[in-house]
Amino acid sequence: MLLAVVISPLFFKGTVDKEPELESISPQIGAPGSVMTISGSGFGNERDTSFVEIGGSSLTSSSYLSWSSTEIKIQLPANVQDGLVYVVTKRGRSQPEVFANKDN
Repeated sequence: MLLAVVISPLFFKGTVDKEPELESISPQIGAPGSVMTISGSGFGNERDTSFVEIGGSSLTSSSYLSWSSTEIKIQLPANVQDGLVYVVTKRGRSQPEVFANKDN
């Protein structure tokens, strides 16, 4: 009798890729030019095609200062609007956090 064993590639990977999870943003009230730190998990080790969205607008490449699987640092653009902050990766879109532009 021959017994076939199928082993999932996920077994070797150690973790399953998941949707990004946003835990906090700092500051929650900021001004253009300020640095915002976004903390959470599932962001991926590099930005690649992932992005941050604030108030319905995606940030341009020049806004990103650093990107890791648990923390993103961005410089708020001159035209930043009040609104919801999302992290979007190939795995999905995070739940939002609220941001306010103190100069508005």
